[in-house]
Amino acid sequence: MKIITLDTLSKALTNKVGISKEEAREKAGMILDLFGHHDRIIDNVLQPEDRALFYLLEAAGMMESGRYETYLHNGKQWRTHYWQLKRNIIWQCACISKKGNGKKTIVKKSIKLTSYTSSNPYTTLSEEYWSRKKN
Repeated sequence: MKIITLDTLSKALTNKVGISKEEAREKAGMILDLFGHHDRIIDNVLQPEDRALFYLLEAAGMMESGRYETYLHNGKQWRTHYWQLKRNIIWQCACISKKGNGKKTIVKKSIKLTSYTSSNPYTTLSEEYWSRKKN
């Protein structure tokens, strides 16, 4: 499974949405703080400005929304709305580089993958992965 880092999501936001690198890094940090180590979060935890950003990412194809429906013991229907990251699309968007002539090319080996070979995966993570939590 590919890990979405702060740099990866920042590059994807810059390339796909067209915002500045500084703004992309700020928004990427906020998104990763909300999702943590999960691909999916429920809509209840979002503020209106968070939700507006998520709609923008959904329009860009990097996120999708959905709902889960179930019935409670008393027969009432319960709906849970959620947001899910599209990891593969985010990685593709992060690897696109815009040339000066407006054409897009795929940049290979611009982002390294982390593999979990150790019995404790937290010992293999670099400082980059932990820096988003330091604010």
